[in-house]
Order: sequence, then C-alpha cells, then structure tokens
Amino acid sequence: MRTVFIDQGDNIYLPEQDLIFLRIPQSGGVWRQGAMRFSCKFVGDGHATLSQIQTSEDLPLQNAALFLTSIDSWYEAVWTQFSRQRLSTPDLEETRLQALDACFDPQLNTFVQNVLDLIPGFYSHYAIELSAGAQNLCFGRSEHNLRDLTRILAKHGVPLPSRARHIAVTEDAPQERIDLSLVEQLLAAEATAREGSRLPAVYRRGAAYEAT
Repeated sequence: MRTVFIDQGDNIYLPEQDLIFLRIPQSGGVWRQGAMRFSCKFVGDGHATLSQIQTSEDLPLQNAALFLTSIDSWYEAVWTQFSRQRLSTPDLEETRLQALDACFDPQLNTFVQNVLDLIPGFYSHYAIELSAGAQNLCFGRSEHNLRDLTRILAKHGVPLPSRARHIAVTEDAPQERIDLSLVEQLLAAEATAREGSRLPAVYRRGAAYEAT
C-alpha cells in the first residue's frame, strides 16, 4: 500500500527553486519522500511524466531531478515485486510497469530474457519519457540516495533536512540474481535506447557513477 504524505500528490517539489523530483518505481522514491516530508510540497500522481505534472498542476517545472538505479538492481526489484503482487495493488497499476507484465516469468532470468526479446531498452525509454521537456535535468543514484539528494539540493541552494540523516535506507534482498551475461545484454540494449538523449549510463551494481 503506497503511503501518501500530503494530499496534493507524490512528487517532491520545491517551489522557490521550481525543482521537481520525478519518480521511477523501485528507485528509492519512498525514502526521499520521507526525507523531504516537512521541507517541500508534493505534487502530481506518483510516477507521472514531467509533462503530465506540468499540465495537471499548472507549474513551469524548469528544473527536474531523476534518480536512476543500476540495471540489474532495478529488474531484480521489479521482478520481486511482480512475484509478490502481480499487479494486484495500486502501485502496480502504473501503466508503464504493466508493459513488463507480458514478460513476467517465475524465473528471474527468463523474465529478463523476455524483456530483451520483447521490449529491449525498456528502462531507458521509460526514464527518457518521464523527464522529456526538462530544461535543467540532474541525476542521482538510488544506491546513494543520501549522498546524491544532498548534492542535488546543494546545487539548488537548499540544505539537506536534518531528518534525512535519521531515516534508514532499507532494501529488500532479491530472491534471485540476474546472470552476468544477461546484464551485459541489458546494458547494450539500454545504451541503444539512450542514443540522442541526455540520460546517463545505467551501470551494474557497485560501479562508479557520478551524477550531474
């Protein structure tokens, strides 16, 4: 069951900076909501695109932040969620995740192979669609939620809320792990999908990453 902190919506918004934090499912958004709970407004439906939020909230939204996740971590998390819930909760009514439903298999590696066969580059296409139209777009990495939230806020002249340092970052252990050969194929498909976009590479877990 998704927790909604403030009635206006799900996406962190800083009015003075006109900065919106866009949300990809399974990318640490709930932690960032908790960290910023009393320091921002919340606007737009969860996981809405920038253009959808601009229209529904009548906001300019010149500045946007997007947190990415290593490609193996993300597909492991989505597969785990699908395995548990199979689109039975409001969180999984998200239409873009429904596109992955046809790929589902009880075995993680078969699920990933189905994604490669049916919708290669899904994650990058999703992130590009989500952030399309942002004039100033900066990135964070969900594996480094605290570090990158601190950096993005500082870039816009906003101090990190003190409560952020006291909220534990939790991560469910995946039930299975993706074969490395499939990770390489995923990375190649994502690289093709990113061509011509400002979206940075999405590396496997543990790789060095400097968000801009």
